[in-house]
Amino acid sequence: MTTAKQYKQEFKDLQSDRSTWNNMFQIVGEYVSQIKQNFNADHQPGDFLIDDVYDSKGTFAAQNSASALLGMLWPGTARKAIEIEPPDDMAMTTKLAAFYSMMTSRTVQAFDDPKAQLMLSLDEYMLDQIIFGTSGVGAEKGYESKLLFRPHGVKEAYIDEGRNGAVTKIFLFYEWRVNRVVDEYGIDNVSEKVRKKYQEGKFGERVKILHVIKPREEKKAEKGALAMPYMSYHMEYDTEKKLKETGFHEIPIRFGRFRKLNYERYGRSPAMSALADMGRAFS
Repeated sequence: MTTAKQYKQEFKDLQSDRSTWNNMFQIVGEYVSQIKQNFNADHQPGDFLIDDVYDSKGTFAAQNSASALLGMLWPGTARKAIEIEPPDDMAMTTKLAAFYSMMTSRTVQAFDDPKAQLMLSLDEYMLDQIIFGTSGVGAEKGYESKLLFRPHGVKEAYIDEGRNGAVTKIFLFYEWRVNRVVDEYGIDNVSEKVRKKYQEGKFGERVKILHVIKPREEKKAEKGALAMPYMSYHMEYDTEKKLKETGFHEIPIRFGRFRKLNYERYGRSPAMSALADMGRAFS
């Protein structure tokens, strides 16, 4: 059975493999995104890098490109894009037609619920595609809505490929405030170290969280989510305390790579292609 220590080592290997990409992510993050994400160092949320940037053409071009591309791919609402139909070889009856109509209606309502944050996630996903060349969108059960969509960028996501070059392993690395960790997983599930900080009111201190999504390697005796083909394992990085384990029938986060070489796992972006012209503009 795979242990938390083994997950941690696998994550370190993915970190090491991606080290050469971080320099490029840092550059486009500074000069195109202008958000100080700092792939090579720690950062403070909300930091912007503007001291060394004297031209915003790249930033506006990326935003306009992302908006135009998203507008071509997604019409703006699920009602305009989604219609669930039965298989071609299935004979249609009145009851069957009513069933698929109901499925379409419920799906559309779940997607278009503002609390599901679909448009916010798609907007961030596409902007990261234009700037960083790699990003993902995940769907999960919401607390205040039936679905909750989340964008995932290369700042937090480390990926690996499986058969046919598809992304089959995703390691998400976060640094959350103590109160966020407790709210997310429950005070009874966190480590004693985090519990003590929470009880002492040290909400501002940060906790490193590793979330592992990958094909389940071992057959488990449990039923339900813990026996599904894809595992989802949450742990505190420093203490290696397991926070939560669930499962999925299929990978819950879909990653896109804007332009990808066959032997590379991360995508290349239009912003990377424009760096030569941007360098002349800044010089």
